[in-house]
Amino acid sequence: MSGVATSTRGNEEHGVVEREADFRAWLLLLMSLTATVSYAAGFAPPGGVWNDSADGHVAGTPVWRDRFAVRYLVFYYSNTAAFFSSLLVIAMLAKPNKSKRQRHIFYSIVVVCFMSLCCSYMAGTSVDVGSTMLNLIFIAVFVLIMIVFTLKQNLPMSCP
Repeated sequence: MSGVATSTRGNEEHGVVEREADFRAWLLLLMSLTATVSYAAGFAPPGGVWNDSADGHVAGTPVWRDRFAVRYLVFYYSNTAAFFSSLLVIAMLAKPNKSKRQRHIFYSIVVVCFMSLCCSYMAGTSVDVGSTMLNLIFIAVFVLIMIVFTLKQNLPMSCP
């Protein structure tokens, strides 16, 4: 009978390892897409860039920087945070971290990445207070769904 118990335990450990590998692959895909999108948005900002240096504008600089300074700064900093935090997560996925502290830091960076991407999206698409509030509601619902999904799925805590 002890052989059966060991076999069951081995199957459970194999399932956990397989789940961790699937989670890492999924997260690597999401972080790669985040890095790609935020990189592209940095070189093609919402509102475009000035084509010429007329009227005190410098060709190649973002239009929003001159027209909507606050929205541009929110977009710029949140997009930059999304880009670099996604790169950091990709780098952290290269080596599994087993300590509880490292896991908490890792998951915190993932949350910062997704929230930065959400803020960047909001700054780039909101045109008035109403659309900003609607975006905030969508983001809140998205975050709640992520929390519920994470708790229900019991995602591996030994990852990355």
